[in-house]
Amino acid sequence: MNMNIKPAKGIVRCQAGFTIIELLIAVVIFSIGFMAVGGLQFGSMLKVRQSTDKTIAMEAIQEQVEVLQRIPLFMNTVWDHDAIDHDSLYGVEFDLSEAFRETVDEPDHTVTIGNFDVFWSVDDPVLIPDRWIDDTHFVPAAVPVMVTVCRTGDDPVADSLMSVQFVKYWVTDD
Repeated sequence: MNMNIKPAKGIVRCQAGFTIIELLIAVVIFSIGFMAVGGLQFGSMLKVRQSTDKTIAMEAIQEQVEVLQRIPLFMNTVWDHDAIDHDSLYGVEFDLSEAFRETVDEPDHTVTIGNFDVFWSVDDPVLIPDRWIDDTHFVPAAVPVMVTVCRTGDDPVADSLMSVQFVKYWVTDD
């Protein structure tokens, strides 16, 4: 037997390995997959940050609302029950606490809690019916308060993370 047998013309030998084109196609497919995974990772990190911001903003707004609820509506309410005319409330001084006074600025008040600014503004007070001190002064019974929170330096209207409104009441015992 002759060991030097040559393959016949037209017979293709088996290849071992990949061509450069096959490698480039594989690299492109893997690159697209890695970019998709990176995009998903970035999106999930963004959602986690937004969720964290909203949670901290909720805590900041709740903290400020609790502070405002503990502040008396009036700084000094002086009752002289012997001298007071209960039909008109003469002899009573009603000065709203600083936290519930309207200012020329909008919003009326600001406090910073961590990386967040908490704003609140006071709407027109609700009057106690038939409780006028004189011709021009009235006794407010309730003050609507709007509290808004945003990241420090952001616009409270455009970039608000959360808002809540509550009413601060004042009740008399007569």
